[in-house]
Amino acid sequence: MSQQTYQLRITLRATRPPTWRRVAAPGSVTLGQLHEVVKIVMGWTDNVVLAEWRKA
Repeated sequence: MSQQTYQLRITLRATRPPTWRRVAAPGSVTLGQLHEVVKIVMGWTDNVVLAEWRKA
């Protein structure tokens, strides 16, 4: 059985020029794991990240 993969576009609001990343995540990813992925792809190294999750 193949697992679904989702393509996500992560966009920072109020940035000029626009800052965004495209990432693929398996359908089984947890919110905690996704949070770690976001930190990595955005280059954030500290443990305090203010984030708001929205469904587009």
